[in-house]
Amino acid sequence: MDLVYYCSQCNTIVDRLEVDVEEITEDKLGFSILTPAEKEDIINKTEDEIKIGIICDDCEAEDDLISLVNKNLIH
Repeated sequence: MDLVYYCSQCNTIVDRLEVDVEEITEDKLGFSILTPAEKEDIINKTEDEIKIGIICDDCEAEDDLISLVNKNLIH
């Protein structure tokens, strides 16, 4: 099974890992700290893969820049 990390803003695949589904647990992936609603928003499971929505570095940098402009910290 593939574990696919993709950017939820631009849909770019950030990483794709081939994993043994029997060895994967929510604790190992760090998902046990998420609420059920957060898991529903971030994790999408199909027969072949588990997709994890994240923010890529480019989109995060763009969001930071837009935030700075909107707060009038840069012109």
